Amino acid sequence: MLVTLYKCVLIVPEADQWIIERLGKFHTVLSLGLNILIPFLDVVAYKMSAKDQRVEIKNIDGITRDNAVVRVNAICFIRIADPQRATYGVENYLLAMKNLVVTTIRNAVGGMELDETLSNRDQLAIKLRVSMEEQMTD
Repeated sequence: MLVTLYKCVLIVPEADQWIIERLGKFHTVLSLGLNILIPFLDVVAYKMSAKDQRVEIKNIDGITRDNAVVRVNAICFIRIADPQRATYGVENYLLAMKNLVVTTIRNAVGGMELDETLSNRDQLAIKLRVSMEEQMTD
């Protein structure tokens, strides 16, 4: 009886998002605080952080419009807004996000000349943010 009660009541910390599967299929994302589950049917399949995650991407080679090779480093901060899509929509969401950042930076650098890339880092960051928001919300 005590084991059943222990499996039935869960307390989700404020900085976490827990994904529940019922009989192997996505059921719900638990809200913060006290939650009641059906024992032996509901399982906590994934625990994800609701905090901002810092991802550092080093040594991205991009070719500018005037054929100069530029090496770019980037730091991205991401927060998972939809844990269901991050878990079931892609095999590894961090790797997918890194690849999206690399592709976006190469595309942005490819549309600029060398002088523009060195003097307009703020515009490059804005292009990156806008493009990332468009890609990740689709």
